[in-house]
Amino acid sequence: MSLGILIAACSSDGREMAPPRADQRQTIIDGTTAPTVIDGSLELSTTPLEVFTLTAPWNDGQPIPIDHTCSGDGVSPPLVWSGAPIETQSFALVVTDLDATGPTGAPLVHWVVANIDPFVTTIGTGGSAAGAIEGVNDLGRPDVPIVGWSPPCPPNGETHTYLVTLYALSQRLEFLDGTPGADLIRAIELASLASTGLTGTVSS
Repeated sequence: MSLGILIAACSSDGREMAPPRADQRQTIIDGTTAPTVIDGSLELSTTPLEVFTLTAPWNDGQPIPIDHTCSGDGVSPPLVWSGAPIETQSFALVVTDLDATGPTGAPLVHWVVANIDPFVTTIGTGGSAAGAIEGVNDLGRPDVPIVGWSPPCPPNGETHTYLVTLYALSQRLEFLDGTPGADLIRAIELASLASTGLTGTVSS
């Protein structure tokens, strides 16, 4: 017996695969099915996650419009956001002056808002969100506290950078209007799921 015939005989167990039927169009593959290849690349079935973003009337790092400073009407800016985590139970907003310090040594607080409803995605010019609470900012005095927004107003001849941060929180906060800003910010940071923000400058 030749070597080729011997190898063939050893490799066969006597069983033969039945020929495919005329109506059979699928091939059964043991294991997992390979991903579809289009133009030499794999077709991905996952959808990219939306990025948590905040939009203001100025581009990140650019001057804040005068209407939102003490040189203009001094109204709070309109803000729009999207892409928050699905677990978000409320939003909070903090505006600070990165070039000035408050009583605690942290950046000077101009605005703290918390308990913004999770379905809200915008705050209008000069306004806040219904049902939200606002903390005391750092622009008042101990005997005359200021609750809510105070516009940017750097000293003459200076340019300051202001940070606007939006937080997605895992819960609503058990605080009232007029809570000290530092206390409210501490609670916001502890409950934060994610945050997004942008900066703006003001010169005087």
